[in-house]
Amino acid sequence: MLVGINQYPGVLDAHGETVHSALNGCLTDVELQRELLVHRFGFQPGDILTLTDHQATHQNIESALLSHLLDQSRPGDVVVFHFSGYGNRTRVNPGAGSSGVPGLDAPIPALAPSAEGGQNSLVPIDGLLLTEEGLQANTLLESTLGLWVRSLPTDLVTVVLDTSYLYAGALPEGNLQVRSHPAPDVGWVSAAEIRFQEQLVSRLPLGRTQGMGTRQLRPLPGVIFHGATVSDSLGAGMATAPNPAGAKAFEAEWNGFSAGVFTYALTQQLWQTTPATTLKFIFQRTISTVAPWVGTDQQPQLSGSKGRDPLLLADYLGSASAGAEGVVTSVEDNGQAGQAWLAGLPMTVVDCYGINSLLTVVTRDNSVEMPVPLTLLQAQVRAREGLSARIKLVNAGTGDAPRLQVGQWVQESVRMLPRHLGLAIALDSSLERIERVDATSAFASIPYVTSLVSADQPADYRFGRGQDPTTLQLQVAALPATAIASTVLSDLSLPQSGYGLFSPGQGAIPSTLGGEGRSH
Repeated sequence: MLVGINQYPGVLDAHGETVHSALNGCLTDVELQRELLVHRFGFQPGDILTLTDHQATHQNIESALLSHLLDQSRPGDVVVFHFSGYGNRTRVNPGAGSSGVPGLDAPIPALAPSAEGGQNSLVPIDGLLLTEEGLQANTLLESTLGLWVRSLPTDLVTVVLDTSYLYAGALPEGNLQVRSHPAPDVGWVSAAEIRFQEQLVSRLPLGRTQGMGTRQLRPLPGVIFHGATVSDSLGAGMATAPNPAGAKAFEAEWNGFSAGVFTYALTQQLWQTTPATTLKFIFQRTISTVAPWVGTDQQPQLSGSKGRDPLLLADYLGSASAGAEGVVTSVEDNGQAGQAWLAGLPMTVVDCYGINSLLTVVTRDNSVEMPVPLTLLQAQVRAREGLSARIKLVNAGTGDAPRLQVGQWVQESVRMLPRHLGLAIALDSSLERIERVDATSAFASIPYVTSLVSADQPADYRFGRGQDPTTLQLQVAALPATAIASTVLSDLSLPQSGYGLFSPGQGAIPSTLGGEGRSH
């Protein structure tokens, strides 16, 4: 079940002004995951339910969690739930019991509200309701999702949540957007959510701890991929700082498409890996891909199935033999040409992936472990829009020679890149007019570098004033050990230093920050 929401309605901020709250990359996330599940892991298209934009109401999501996943799944089945959209914090009424579910004769500690007075929640398309009493939360609590996971008859559960929950405050400039809802305080949890929790609790095998009088949940089965650091995890009892570092989940704009940074990085790694790969290795590779784009502001988190190590990819998503860069999704001209989906390309490459690149076509054979290369069958990229490329065979042969077929994997043979790669540098909006004029003039003298005045344009780097890295390291080192994990570096009060370059996620690029009033 794949949920993606871009077209959120506008909301009122604390000043009574309408905030446009639409996202851009969540539907691409759904497409990324669907193509991956069908063409990489062998899911049947009819077994995959997608809810996007106005389909993704609170009622539709929770009904589908029951009817499509819970009621149909059997022991040993593979279950996947993905959500891309806004997250938020929702207040839980203490009078309803510490779990938020009235009627329980004893509390469930793992579902208790956190010290901040709220719970992480996913925001459906109708997640904010305007009632006579004001704005009401109509969200899906993560603790509710935790109850649902525990209700499933199988342990082979994979949950991917590309969202974040804590109010992001000032948003980054350029081609990044944060998936934390811009209305941070939306009132108490809805009555519909309480009823849904009651329904799930009635289906759970709950025990009672001897002498404690509390009802206990079984350990959380499956694995949960979080796009950002969270203060609790599906009612798993995790406790971290109220405002942990890395708690923002970003989506980014590339050449021709937008997507969640985490979802794209994760699916790209899954295209490349084999069944013997551990989930921990895949996760670490995903983190290393995300970091250059967003710095320390986004730090994904993996949780669940703590009793099993190592966790193999094949245990959760099935076998996928060798790696690939993509798959043939349609054919034409008697199998001589077609379309290929290239989500296995690294995000640092996809923006400038050029025509005339060569792809080797491979087919899957269930009798062997590895894909079988078709005899000298190569396809050339003739055009590309986003992740979809038009390809044409360059040595098709005649007669019964192999042709392109939907579902064949493609692996890179020759990568073509432009001879001159341009570099787009955005000028920070905090720069004074004279600073912007001087920076524009300086960049104009460097070949293939373009300076961007508008903060809305996609950029490779941002140019602005920065903090002296040595001073920053000294101040971080002076912090108590318990405070470092919850300290966001951009929040430190340091005197501004020279000029320098920053990643789209505002992370300083090493060796570019100069001394006071200067730039390297």
